[in-house]
Amino acid sequence: MTLSPICIGFLFLILRSTLVFGFQRLSKTPWASRHRIDRTSIPLEQEQREHSRWFLGMVLDSTLLYFLLSLHVFQFSSQHGFIFIGFLFAHILIVEPVYYGYHRLLHSHRYLYKHHHIIHHLSVVVQPITSYTFTFLERLSYTLLFSLPAILLNFITGISLEALFVYYLVFDALNSLGHLNTEIFPDGYQQSFLKWVLYTPSFHRQHHKRYIKNYCLFMPIFDKLGGTVCPHTEEVFVQAKKGYKR
Repeated sequence: MTLSPICIGFLFLILRSTLVFGFQRLSKTPWASRHRIDRTSIPLEQEQREHSRWFLGMVLDSTLLYFLLSLHVFQFSSQHGFIFIGFLFAHILIVEPVYYGYHRLLHSHRYLYKHHHIIHHLSVVVQPITSYTFTFLERLSYTLLFSLPAILLNFITGISLEALFVYYLVFDALNSLGHLNTEIFPDGYQQSFLKWVLYTPSFHRQHHKRYIKNYCLFMPIFDKLGGTVCPHTEEVFVQAKKGYKR
C-alpha cells in the first residue's frame, strides 16, 4: 500500500526526531560521562531554549517534504543503493563546501552573527539538541541547503524515498554525534587520515568554545584546506579519552 504524502511527512518527522532525542538521552547517561569533553553543567536557560526550538526544524523539514510530495515534484526510482551513493557524492561535493563557506560568513558578518547565528552559540557546552537550535531564518536556510542533494538527484536520476530517509537519518546521527560532548572515537583516530574525513565531538566542541575555528559540517578536510583548524583539537581529544576535562 502506497502511503500518502502526509503519512510520509509524519513518518519522516517521527523517525528523525526519535533518533535525535535518542542521542540526547544517551548524552545524559553514566556511559557518556566517562569521556566527557566539557563537564560544565548545562544552564537551565539553555535547556529551556533548546527544548523549545530544536523540534521546530524537524517540523519545517517534514513540511517541505510533504509539499514536494503533494505537488508531485519527485521522479521516483527503485535503485535505492545507487541513489544513496548519489546522495553521498552530492553531500561531499555540494553540501559540505557550501556549508563551510556559509558558516564562515555567519561568523565574519556582524549582522548575520548577531541576529541569527548567535542563538546557536549561546550554547557553549553542547548537547545533541544543540545541533538543531537556531533562529527560524537560519534553520530555513539549512533546510534549503540540505535539500540540494535530493533536488539535484531528482533531475539527474530520479529520487528514492528509501535513500532520502537513510541519508537524513545518517545526517542526523552525525550531527547529533558532533554535539554529544563525549569522545567516542578510538584512541588512535587523530593519528589517521580519517580525522580529515569525519569530525569528532572534540573537533566540533572547539568551534563552540573558540568560535572562529573548526567551521566544517562533518568533514574537517575543508577546515584543513581553509586554514581554520583549531590547533588545540588533538590535545582536547587526548584529554577527553583520558577521562578528564580541559
